[in-house]
Amino acid sequence: MATFSKIKNTTSNLYRDIHIHYPDSDLKKFAKGFCKYLNLSQDYFVNKICLDAGCGGTARGIYAMLYNRAKFAYGIDFSKELLAIH
Repeated sequence: MATFSKIKNTTSNLYRDIHIHYPDSDLKKFAKGFCKYLNLSQDYFVNKICLDAGCGGTARGIYAMLYNRAKFAYGIDFSKELLAIH
């Protein structure tokens, strides 16, 4: 079984680039580039129920899914402190 630390490092490495290219101050730009960055079609999220596993304190993935017309978007994270922000 993977440890929390290993899971955190793995997801950080997977999504580090998208967070660097799209700072928190430009959520709309982040949302517009979300599908392209993940190699998904622009209509991938349309009318889907989505989960951002490991949403973190900014929940930008949730915003991006909703911006890209997801029906619903939910987020979970290991950290109670990060989720308390929302």
